[in-house]
Amino acid sequence: MKKYKKVLIDAILFFVIIGLTLYGVFHGEDLSGLKDAIKECNILWLIPAVPLVLFFIAGESIVIWHMLDCYGIYVKERFCFLFSATDGSCFAPNCSWRSSASRCLALLH
Repeated sequence: MKKYKKVLIDAILFFVIIGLTLYGVFHGEDLSGLKDAIKECNILWLIPAVPLVLFFIAGESIVIWHMLDCYGIYVKERFCFLFSATDGSCFAPNCSWRSSASRCLALLH
């Protein structure tokens, strides 16, 4: 019973944080330009884009996992993938993988 309660609380917190983030990002913004751009885009470009983004995130997570392994910190690869995916550096190319790795190290210590 405790496990289900923890999962429920984690899910509620997850959706609250996602909701607050989306509200903070899009509150007061004019989204008509974004809607027009989405209507004009070619959907065929999005088909290869999604797997390529996932491939990039997987590659970044392997680098983080290997770096942590070199420091003697043993974590599951899944943790590194989730950390890399939520870091958002794949969407901001000016961020280096070191920012993800340093945050990961700070989180673990």
